[in-house]
Amino acid sequence: MDFRDRLPVERFRYYRGQALEARDLRGQLEVDAALQAWHDRALHGAYGVAFGLAVSEGAAGHVEVSPGAAYDASGRLLLLQRVRRLALPAAQAQQGPWLLAARFRSSDEFPSRRLLAGACPSCGSPLLEEAPALAWAPEKTFEHGPAVPLARAISSAGNPALDPDYSAPFARPRARPHIASGATLPGQGFVPWRPGRLQLGLQIQVDTSVAGFTATPHYLAWLVNGNAPQRSRPSVLLLTHVTQATPTGFLFRILLLADATFFPATPLLRQVRVAWFGCEERTPPALTLPPACTCCSGERT
Repeated sequence: MDFRDRLPVERFRYYRGQALEARDLRGQLEVDAALQAWHDRALHGAYGVAFGLAVSEGAAGHVEVSPGAAYDASGRLLLLQRVRRLALPAAQAQQGPWLLAARFRSSDEFPSRRLLAGACPSCGSPLLEEAPALAWAPEKTFEHGPAVPLARAISSAGNPALDPDYSAPFARPRARPHIASGATLPGQGFVPWRPGRLQLGLQIQVDTSVAGFTATPHYLAWLVNGNAPQRSRPSVLLLTHVTQATPTGFLFRILLLADATFFPATPLLRQVRVAWFGCEERTPPALTLPPACTCCSGERT
């Protein structure tokens, strides 16, 4: 299916006692995959390399593509689970740059299981597992969308080589940052900040457990008096600081550079609260590679 084609979504209905065939399962999976691709394309704008798929020079005249994942313009997942080796376009690179393109392969492009009967299961499984088609294409005629470029081959001193200045397009992460905000109760929770015998100001332990952070986020916090940020009086200078950050809270300290009469004048803080903002960065899960084959070391070209 070309990325410009529209796949009609068919809703499958079953009844009790129905005999299901393999094509029923394939049809259901195709619809689920199409819906997931539409979601990735429409909501996440997914196109390019998500993670991995780094191209490096291998043996003479060859390159190696590391495992990883990418998305084409239609939102379909291009998943490579094993290292792939490809030859550089030797003669063609002298005529102009070439791009190493990853393209989605449909189910009918994979070999039939009956053609692999009697083969080593570990050696035959890479031929059946999902993997994109990797091939070199001229940069002049390359069409972004149905394929994702991974690397560029140029002619260096008459020999093909990878372009070190080329950068493959990267897709936006599917896992958006986790953002949350909140505030403390007005005038509550403040205690003196006394490192030793010297009182430097006030501090408050801010609880952010309701945000549901799973890792320590980046916190921003400030003082708020009513609906406006707290302003310093001419004789009072407020310096704030966030420390001891954890996924469930942080310590907010206020350094007070004031006259001697300010510390007893705590009514100034009765309506003051601490507003905070947290942003947790989320990374995609690491790719789990299949075990290597013992008879061929899991290497295939």
